[in-house]
Amino acid sequence: VVTYPGKPVGAVTLANDAFTGNSTHSGPVYQDPECPGCSWDMRAGGAVFVGGAGAPTQIIGCTFTSNRTGDAPAGYDPSWPGSGMFSHGGAVYVSGAPLTVTDSVFTDNATGTGSTGEAGLGVGKGGAIYGGENTTLTVTGSSFTGNGTGPGGGATSGNGGNGGNGGAIFVFFGSTLNVSDAVFTGNSTGPGGT
Repeated sequence: VVTYPGKPVGAVTLANDAFTGNSTHSGPVYQDPECPGCSWDMRAGGAVFVGGAGAPTQIIGCTFTSNRTGDAPAGYDPSWPGSGMFSHGGAVYVSGAPLTVTDSVFTDNATGTGSTGEAGLGVGKGGAIYGGENTTLTVTGSSFTGNGTGPGGGATSGNGGNGGNGGAIFVFFGSTLNVSDAVFTGNSTGPGGT
């Protein structure tokens, strides 16, 4: 499920759906010859990506199992658009809108691994859910089991990349997280690269 990044969209409601084994791409950074400098290489949201400004999103009674975001591209170059740095949300990525998750199950979802380059590239945040800027995330009656973020990339010189933050959920600075009647078991974050 994808809504067009940065464009206003209507409300998104997912009810009693199952998302299993979905993933975003790995490999080289996508370079659009028709749009030099455009950042089309978003690898976020292994199953669901909602990037439209202001679109309220509801997830009700859904299961998310073994979804994954793509690995960062090899040979990281910070001048690349996208650069694989946006591999957030192993199952769900929402930014700029309220997200409500009710009676849902997240199991074994993950973000990809960082890449090795001159400086190691960090990896995506939020093994199950990533709430981006200006997001209010409300989670009720849901479970998160065995979700995780990948390890940071190694470095040929300089520092290795950071492992991802938020084994189950990551919420961007300044956004809001409300959780009630939820169970978190065996979620983990990846180690940093060397």
